Amino acid sequence: MYNLGGMIEEQLRQWSAPLVTDGVLFVLNTIFIIAFIILIANRFRVGLGGVGFVHYTPNLLTSLGILGTFAGIVIGLLNFNVSNIDGSIDPLLEGLKTAFITSLWGMLLAISFKMLDSIIPRMRKKKEGSVEQVGPGEIYAELQAQRESMERLGRAISGDEDSTLISQIRLLRSDGQEQSKSALEQLRKQSDRQEVIAEAIASQHEQFNQFSTDLWKKLDEFAEMLSKSATEQVVNALKEVIADFNRNLTEQFGENFKALNAAVEKLVQWQENYREQIGQMIDQYDQGVRAITQTETAVTRISEESKQIPVAMGELKTVLDTTQHQLTELERHLEAFRDMRDRAVEAVPQIREQMDTMVNEVSSAVKGAGEQIVTASQVVNQAIVEGAKEFEDRVHRTNEGLTSASDQLANNSERIREQLEDTVKEINDQVRNMAAGVTENTKTVGDTLVNANKALETSIKEVQHQVTDSMETMQKRLEESVQSTNQHVRDTMAGAAENVKEITTTLGNAHKDLQSSLKESQRQVTDSMETMQKRLEGALEEIFQKQLEAIDRTMQQEVERVMNEMGKALAAISNQFTDDYSRLTDQMVQVVSQARAFSNQQRLSN
Repeated sequence: MYNLGGMIEEQLRQWSAPLVTDGVLFVLNTIFIIAFIILIANRFRVGLGGVGFVHYTPNLLTSLGILGTFAGIVIGLLNFNVSNIDGSIDPLLEGLKTAFITSLWGMLLAISFKMLDSIIPRMRKKKEGSVEQVGPGEIYAELQAQRESMERLGRAISGDEDSTLISQIRLLRSDGQEQSKSALEQLRKQSDRQEVIAEAIASQHEQFNQFSTDLWKKLDEFAEMLSKSATEQVVNALKEVIADFNRNLTEQFGENFKALNAAVEKLVQWQENYREQIGQMIDQYDQGVRAITQTETAVTRISEESKQIPVAMGELKTVLDTTQHQLTELERHLEAFRDMRDRAVEAVPQIREQMDTMVNEVSSAVKGAGEQIVTASQVVNQAIVEGAKEFEDRVHRTNEGLTSASDQLANNSERIREQLEDTVKEINDQVRNMAAGVTENTKTVGDTLVNANKALETSIKEVQHQVTDSMETMQKRLEESVQSTNQHVRDTMAGAAENVKEITTTLGNAHKDLQSSLKESQRQVTDSMETMQKRLEGALEEIFQKQLEAIDRTMQQEVERVMNEMGKALAAISNQFTDDYSRLTDQMVQVVSQARAFSNQQRLSN
């Protein structure tokens, strides 16, 4: 079998929204112009026909506008791509423009045509002619012709022959009196038949009203039942979808959460091990503090012992002063000996040289000893001060490194815990958002069903109004036909017997036409109700199918979005955990290096 829906969809995909808009507007304008021309011609008695087309024109214009509306919506939806929403917005808007423009223009033309139909008066065709200038001869000839015509008319009316009008009237009157009696009898019978027909029409009208009332009640019950069943089915389907989603979520992410749980357990174990290492490092740090305390005691002792250096320097100064005094005394003695030298220069030159040499050696030895003692004391003081400062700096850096490592470990643990909590909150929020989206889609389905029910009520009311209008029109036509028939009977009663036969034939035809029109109206009403029921079933089925497809697409998109976001969140957690672990490892290496350096320094100092 051929896929007729697929063929129609493929054909609609080839049409663009502007092309459909132009085509529908062209057809609407053409129908409006043709109907308006036929309306003007019939009002001025030109006799072009097409009265039924003129009466059907407003409904046709409205129907074509609605057809363009649905065509534009279908074209816009066919060109809509869920994976490329930004690129599909323009075709969808073009389709909606087509929908609203064609519907608006069709309704506007229908309203305009109804207004023109009610405004343009019915005019009789006047006999046109022109007055010309005539001469006296023409007037005399016309009068002579009229005189001859009057004489012939007088002879035809009041002559002695049997063919005159008076004789014929007398004969016709006698025949008419006889036939009028039979005509009155037939009219009486026909009147009885018309009363029976009127009663049948009234009974059928009551039956139709009762049928309309029952149909309205049944449709209300059907709409209510359909709304309840659809809502319950949608709610049950949503519950099943949510249960399946939770089950699939547990199955798909169970392994990941198990792996994450194992990783967290390993992290906790690692934290316990690290806590033990920190305890060991704290013990080592306490040992270092005790060593520093011992070093401080040693430095204090060195400082106390260094305080004796100035005392020794003071004593050395006393020695130097004594030596200087001795040198002064020696110089004084030398001066005393100088006189002796002067006196004994020539006698004892060797003794003088030896004495000068001895004095110089003693002076240089004393000065060198003093300078060496001062330099040694300064070097000792500088070395002690620098060693104390360097030791204090290293102790301070070690303390800061241990404090920073401990703080960073605590911060990383807190950050990991916060990220896990944020991830859990984000997953819960996404599940809540998905549930809210499902609830919103459920509300949308409910609103769509309510709108469909309203549209159904509007369609039923329009059909009821159309049926009522057609019944009223048919009743008016029947009344006009009866009135024209009665008038025709009154006119022909004064006429010939042949007119009586024509009246009988006309009444028979009218009766047949009435019966056929009643049957045709009944058949049209039945067909329209069946067609409306089929359209209603098709429209409701299509609406339900579209809503279910929309719900499926929305649920699939929401599940994919939640899965992607959860994957991204887990990847971010893994990356952050890896980065924190790397930084923590680097800091541990630094702490171990500092501890080793501190141990080496302590061993060197010991």
